[in-house]
Amino acid sequence: MASNTVFFKQLILLASICVGLLGPLVSSSAKAIQEGNAAPSYDIKLMNGAYFSTAENAGKVVIMHFWATWCIPCREEMPALERYYRKHHAEGLEMVAISMDDPADAGKARDMMKAYTFPGAFMADAQVKGYGRIWRIPLSFVIDGQGVLRRDGWYGDAGLDDAALEKNVTPYLTHTANPSAPAVSLMVHGAYAHATVPGQEVGAVYLTVINHGSSADRLVSASTSVAHAVQFHTMSQENNVSRMHQESGFDIPAQGELNLKSGERHLMLVGLKAPLKAGDQLTLKLTFAKGGEREVKVPIQALDAGEAPMEHMHHHEGM
Repeated sequence: MASNTVFFKQLILLASICVGLLGPLVSSSAKAIQEGNAAPSYDIKLMNGAYFSTAENAGKVVIMHFWATWCIPCREEMPALERYYRKHHAEGLEMVAISMDDPADAGKARDMMKAYTFPGAFMADAQVKGYGRIWRIPLSFVIDGQGVLRRDGWYGDAGLDDAALEKNVTPYLTHTANPSAPAVSLMVHGAYAHATVPGQEVGAVYLTVINHGSSADRLVSASTSVAHAVQFHTMSQENNVSRMHQESGFDIPAQGELNLKSGERHLMLVGLKAPLKAGDQLTLKLTFAKGGEREVKVPIQALDAGEAPMEHMHHHEGM
């Protein structure tokens, strides 16, 4: 079985290299799609448990990218995708990287995706049959804000470097943007919460906010229907004692990031109305001093093996 897997990887990598010499070879189902026509629907469960679908991304420009950790051309173009995503996400760009790795290599794929802010998924969790049998990578499709396929990755140059992204994607972002809308500089990603146990009255949400703007902003409030209140907390160690400080908000520097991590700064869900169950998701409303309100879908993850449920038993100090 292992030798067959290695052979498949070598075969698909060879196909990726040779496709430019032999011309595009596509499956019969892939021939049914055509640039300028409606893109096939898709429904993808992300690595973080959230969903990425045609309905979720209505009105957005979408890049659907297929890759694998063992694919050298894939690894070479991922940084360009990250740069482009950071630059244009606030303009209505969404992106997903679908891993073609074997289940045995899922850990490698997850680790590699930690370096990127756009979400990842596994092919086993992606309903994308309309795009054909994926037999070569890297492979990318671009869908505009009206749901029209604008780049069919089966044809032409398979690669997407900085120049190709600007040429093939940016024109559709221009049509998507609302010229009368205020500039948006904030991007929220990587949100998650841990599952809780019956009787546990508090939980926590962790996430990252990236500020692309030239001026600082501040997260001033948050709320969710699953808890009576959401508080801003910071943890510190003083004389080997963990102390919890309640804050009035969190600052986000210009061209910088706010990182909320376990054991450090976090959003405390106070007065949970029911246990948080792994596999579910909650909706969190964030309010920024300049950036306004944002709704964020927060996947609820199971506790890691050996990890104790969160206990709010640290020494607490108010604002």
